[in-house]
Amino acid sequence: MFHFRKTKKQMIALCLSAALSAGSLTAYAATEYWNDASTKPMVETKTPISDNTNWEQWKAGWDNLKTNYEQVALTPGADFSKLNFGWYSKEKTDKAMVRIADNKEMKNAKEFKGTCTEGTVINGVQYYSNKVTA
Repeated sequence: MFHFRKTKKQMIALCLSAALSAGSLTAYAATEYWNDASTKPMVETKTPISDNTNWEQWKAGWDNLKTNYEQVALTPGADFSKLNFGWYSKEKTDKAMVRIADNKEMKNAKEFKGTCTEGTVINGVQYYSNKVTA
């Protein structure tokens, strides 16, 4: 009888482990919201290259844009309510700052302060690393 209980407990543990392992491998993504500009090459949108850029223009302009290290990068924050901003600048400031508003006039904008530290040297130019979390 003791041997049966041990085997039964081992089987239950094995089944639970398998179920938990299978569940942890499952990933979900909302791919229906993904915007693949290459599928609509003539659709135009506003980009850093111009106000009316289509996919082909974007690809052609990327070689010039990719070396502009002062472009702002956005990354997810520590949780769903946070957004990280990062960029290089050629000038050091006391504090990096981002202003966010719900209108283009920037009325009632909220300011978020971050850090500006010595960054890297690229092609002989000293850049400063700016980081702000909003």
